[in-house]
Order: sequence, then C-alpha cells, then structure tokens
Amino acid sequence: MGISHLKSRLRLDHELAVIDQSGYTPLFLVMEDILNYGRRRGVPISSRGSAASSLVAHCLGITSPDSTAP
Repeated sequence: MGISHLKSRLRLDHELAVIDQSGYTPLFLVMEDILNYGRRRGVPISSRGSAASSLVAHCLGITSPDSTAP
C-alpha cells in the first residue's frame, strides 16, 4: 500500500469512527439514498456544508469533490 493509500485509509477509518461515535451513521446513509433518488430523476445536486470535504461522503456519492485530490 503506497503512502497516499495508507493516508487515505487512515483518514477513512478515522472519519468512520467519528461518524459512528457521533451517531451520524443513519444520517449519512439516508442522505446517500435521498441524493441517489434525486439523481435518478435528474435533480441537480450540489455539495455544501461541513461534510463537503468528507472522504466518507465522497465514497458514498454524497459529495462530488474528491477530498483526496491534491
């Protein structure tokens, strides 16, 4: 595993732990469902707020910016 992969994995593990400990897991999963529903129907989607740079949110398709990009 390269250094960038390792850093991404550590960040992902940390974010997942914080989300779980905060009780926000259901919120992230509901948002994924809502956004996927909207996308299937052609609703424009925009990312904003504190989770916009979340790697978990990016992996779930909640946000479009790649938070691992340089």
